[in-house]
Amino acid sequence: MGSGGLAVWVVMRVGADGKPEPRAVAKDEKKTPSTPATAPTAPKRPPLPPKQAVPDEEPVEKSPPSFDEAYAEAERMADRLAEEEPERTRKAMAVLTQGELDQARLAMAGPAAGERLFETFRSLVGHGLGVWVARTSDAVARADRGFKVAARAFWEPPSGPRGVLGMMNVWGCLNPLVRQMVVDAVKADRSASLLLPECRNAILELGGRKWLER
Repeated sequence: MGSGGLAVWVVMRVGADGKPEPRAVAKDEKKTPSTPATAPTAPKRPPLPPKQAVPDEEPVEKSPPSFDEAYAEAERMADRLAEEEPERTRKAMAVLTQGELDQARLAMAGPAAGERLFETFRSLVGHGLGVWVARTSDAVARADRGFKVAARAFWEPPSGPRGVLGMMNVWGCLNPLVRQMVVDAVKADRSASLLLPECRNAILELGGRKWLER
């Protein structure tokens, strides 16, 4: 058998005279299997581009309000408190004894109740009438021009309107003479070492520690 890849096979055929007749048949040494026909395939889609990561939106930081904006909002908050106060006061007074009720009514009577608040607020708070005290103190503060001078000096922007409202809640509970000391100290920009103890304490109650430490 040659090495050319073609083999010759001898096939014997019997002739008419009964003698075999050789016949050569050429066959491939290795049959190549036929490849079945395949249906045409649809063209492949190009790969999708990778998704781009969308960065998270950074939260927008609101700048703190100005003092005047905070003061205006604090006044609105004080107005809402004033609307709620009568009902809350009624509920608080309903559980007082007769003696406590008489004492509270005396402290709360008349238009001068706000002027006497620095003398009566402790007992009123003790009777559960803190909302009435806060509402009355707010009214005293808003009627006093000196309050806004002091509040502007002591206010810290991060405290927002609640910082102003907190000072309103305290202002009417201070002795009027001490309130005037505070206003004078702010206007004169006095250092803490020159202030009387009651003036320093009042400033601390109003949240003015940083002003004292300036």
